[in-house]
Amino acid sequence: MNLSQASLARKVGMSTNFLAMIELCLKFPSPEMLDRIAEALGIDVSELFSQAPSLTRSIQIMQKKILGDLKPAITESTTKALESTIQKVLDEYQASI
Repeated sequence: MNLSQASLARKVGMSTNFLAMIELCLKFPSPEMLDRIAEALGIDVSELFSQAPSLTRSIQIMQKKILGDLKPAITESTTKALESTIQKVLDEYQASI
């Protein structure tokens, strides 16, 4: 999910050390803490106990990543194309004067 332990710990309101201990199965969070972790990750609590994320969730994560990568590229391409078109129009206008 591209979250560091520190980021997730801040979102959940726990220490980074406690989160690390949970990941290492040295500590187990309360049910309330499980709810907060799942909410911070945008998943159901049950997914915290699955071996692999659900296929649907994996697809959603990939779509979000792809769209996030595409948006700046599309914006840059569109901006360059518009600037080029505007410059051509200006050049043609100035040549006709």
